[in-house]
Amino acid sequence: VIFISIDDNELENLKKICNEIFGESNFIGLIARATGTTTGQDANKIGSSLDYCIAYSKSDEFILKGIDLDENDLKRFNESDENGRYSVLQLRKTGNADRKEDRPNMFYAVKAPDGTDVYPFGPGGYLSRWRVSHDSYNELLQENKKAIGKMIDKEQIRQQKKELFLLFGKYYDIIYGDFKSPIIAEEGLIRAESEETLRNWLDKFIHNIYYNHLMYWHDEFEEKIPIPNLKIKKMKTRWGVCNTKNHNVTLNIELFRYDFECLDYVIIHELAHFIEPNHSKNFWKIVEKYCPNYKEIRKKLKN
Repeated sequence: VIFISIDDNELENLKKICNEIFGESNFIGLIARATGTTTGQDANKIGSSLDYCIAYSKSDEFILKGIDLDENDLKRFNESDENGRYSVLQLRKTGNADRKEDRPNMFYAVKAPDGTDVYPFGPGGYLSRWRVSHDSYNELLQENKKAIGKMIDKEQIRQQKKELFLLFGKYYDIIYGDFKSPIIAEEGLIRAESEETLRNWLDKFIHNIYYNHLMYWHDEFEEKIPIPNLKIKKMKTRWGVCNTKNHNVTLNIELFRYDFECLDYVIIHELAHFIEPNHSKNFWKIVEKYCPNYKEIRKKLKN
């Protein structure tokens, strides 16, 4: 197989030469690549932002595998089946020409898992349309039964978890009622007199957990570090903050939704800043000393 890169100025001439050398029947195809720069707009010409790669082969014994997906592509195409990786898009058309009158044949009812009819509506309540015709939709259903079933199962699990309360990596069902004790926490169940009672109990419970873990890791550090002052608040971009001047360690309240392993990592991370105020190699060596699997935990917190 041979691949030859060329811009549009000599593309046609190159193809004629290659047809003579390799044979027109051995032409595999033409690959267009967006360069990101538009040229040729002056002198009343149409601008171009593409160059090309032509491919020929004298044998069928080759496999075109394509280009490996980068990190962003892997995040987008995060599902896979026997046919390879794929991404999930909503069926409703978005953007331009998304109204029923734009493509009337793409406005029809589809059956939800519970058997109800679903029609496409836009954000403003107007009649919208689907991305494909009804025939194409039925073909998609037949060709992707496993993938669609998998998506339905995942959504049902997501909805079930949404209805439950997550506390330090465990899910709890919350029941409000007139109980003998204001709070009764059992395996998978929390009984509370009211939402206010639950909030007050949670504030104290979370503070005690954070404080006990913070003091535990302070005592575990072999290096000399000051006794930290615990602060708890909600933060949008950080899990924790260490102030080396006033010895405050601030932990994100949202850590209570993660397991203790995540909480401990954040505490170790912040305590390590008393020794190394930056994120140098020595800093990460200290973190790894007390939390060997910190890289896996960081990925969990990012997700």
